[in-house]
Amino acid sequence: PRKRSVVSMNNEDLRQLFELGDKRDEVKYAWLRWLIVMASGAFALMISFQEKMGTELIPRVFMKVAWVGLGAGIIFGSIALYVEVWVARELARLFALELEKDPSKRLPVVAGPPSIVKLAEPICYIALIISVLAIMVYGLHAA
Repeated sequence: PRKRSVVSMNNEDLRQLFELGDKRDEVKYAWLRWLIVMASGAFALMISFQEKMGTELIPRVFMKVAWVGLGAGIIFGSIALYVEVWVARELARLFALELEKDPSKRLPVVAGPPSIVKLAEPICYIALIISVLAIMVYGLHAA
């Protein structure tokens, strides 16, 4: 087992740590939103051009794999984005509970998403990577 070192932090260190965490989350959620918008646009375009896909089996299979990957990426990415809303609500709830216990204490309040939801983000990335690879194979076979 790894040994954990105990680090002493003052209020300024804690404030900076929380600001860095907020910035990290802001950038992460902006990235996820951008991916979902791009995946949604690609999904809509691919579905609208399906009649021009041809009848060859291999390209059709890979195009359908791409559709499933994009759809799964959009769904799991949306779940991962919902964490942003959930954490904000949970922080407010926990802060209110802390104030009820002892209004004179101002301890930092932290909240994280439920364990099951933590899987949504990596599943989103994996699904989108699979869809991009499938589109590449489709493009090679359809050309």
